[in-house]
Amino acid sequence: MKPLLTVLVGIALSCSLLAQEAVLSKVQQDLDSALERQRDTIQQIAGEKIPLVRELDELDDKVTALSKDLRALQKEEAARGTSQLQLESIVKARETEINFIKSNLKEFGLGWPSRIQIAEQQLYADTLKEVEDKTSTGAASDLEELTERLKVVTLSLERLEENLGGRSFTGEGLIQTGEKVSGKFALLGPAGYFHSQNGEATGVTTQALNQLTASIVDPGSGRAAGIQSLVGGAGADVALDPTLGKALKLEVSRDTILEHIAKGQWVGWTLIYLGIFAMLIAAFKWWEISRVNVPHPRVINSIIDHLMMDDPKAAAAEAAQINGKAGELMQLAVRHHDTKRRILEELLYEKLLSIRPKLERFLPFLAVTAAAAPLMGLLGTVMGMIKTFKLITEFGTGDARTLSSGISEALVTTELGLVVAIPTLIIHGLLSRMARGRIGHMEASSMAFLNGLSTRDIDRPRETPPPKMPTPKPHQGSGKTKLPPKEEPPQASPAPA
Repeated sequence: MKPLLTVLVGIALSCSLLAQEAVLSKVQQDLDSALERQRDTIQQIAGEKIPLVRELDELDDKVTALSKDLRALQKEEAARGTSQLQLESIVKARETEINFIKSNLKEFGLGWPSRIQIAEQQLYADTLKEVEDKTSTGAASDLEELTERLKVVTLSLERLEENLGGRSFTGEGLIQTGEKVSGKFALLGPAGYFHSQNGEATGVTTQALNQLTASIVDPGSGRAAGIQSLVGGAGADVALDPTLGKALKLEVSRDTILEHIAKGQWVGWTLIYLGIFAMLIAAFKWWEISRVNVPHPRVINSIIDHLMMDDPKAAAAEAAQINGKAGELMQLAVRHHDTKRRILEELLYEKLLSIRPKLERFLPFLAVTAAAAPLMGLLGTVMGMIKTFKLITEFGTGDARTLSSGISEALVTTELGLVVAIPTLIIHGLLSRMARGRIGHMEASSMAFLNGLSTRDIDRPRETPPPKMPTPKPHQGSGKTKLPPKEEPPQASPAPA
């Protein structure tokens, strides 16, 4: 078996060696073929390399040139971008300036008519309306709008030239009856004068509220002839209002007393009637208190002298010559001079108590009026404010004339309440002081009379005392002693209410 295996192994190795030689031969051929192709390729590449290098150099040069061009274009683009931003900012600035000019021209065009004489507005009304119609729609370009707005500026400059040294023109004026009349105007600086064609209206021009036509106001007697001569073109002396019509407006708007009171409605009239009634009562009380004459101390001393000389008739006659309540007080004192001091004091005090209410009557009404008048004024103020708020709710706050009635009622009633209350309060204090002074003087006169009577009693000689009465004996059957009846002093009559 081993020799067989050895043979087989030898055969296999032989076959393997033969196969390797065949493979090596094939590989050698392929290697030679590949080397030959490589040499051909290298020769081909060497032949094509120079043109390609040249072409590559050309392309590099083109890339470099294109890069330079690109950088130049980028710089130019950046410069153009900066220029565009600058141009945009310049355009915006110019647009802002144009809008500012348009706004100023518009404001000037709207406000210019109110700054000229009211009589001149009718001369420029058509031109101003045409400019406003063309520029208010928004369809006009900036150039067209500026051109139209500049017409107003041109008009104003032309007006300045025409008004130098005075100016006259024909137009319409609104007279005091509310009618429009044709006539001729004359402008002298800011002042305007008017004379109608029919010669019935002559005066100065003013602007009434919510009126576009010049109102003609009479400047007063003696001035119409000068205005007529001035309007006619001749020289004349005319009145010049430095307030430019404001003084005339104040004079026209000045209310009379009755119109001023009427603004307070029924509360104002009630306060006025209350104040008049209070003044009438104050006048009556002043007359009544002034009539109360206080006797002079010499008269009281004379009456006491007559009584000391036991001449009561002469004392009564002199007391009767004193007028008024003080005379009644002295007559009462003379009639009861021989009574006890305490009783006489009571009688005089009762008389004073009856006099005091008569002197002080109606004075509380003045005090109540002085206290109630401001409250009524406050009531009118509240009512006026309620009326004002109702008008604001209905019509808003745009028209001040609509709200003036409620505000006038609110303020006028407070004013009238204070006008009534302050004098009434002062007069009440004065009259109360006068009444207290009169009563005090009468009390002093009464005390002087009583003190004079006391002096008379002290100076009078003492009388012989009456004999002593025997002591009464007690009745039989009773352990008590019966005393004589005690003399009761006369009772004073009650004071009248």
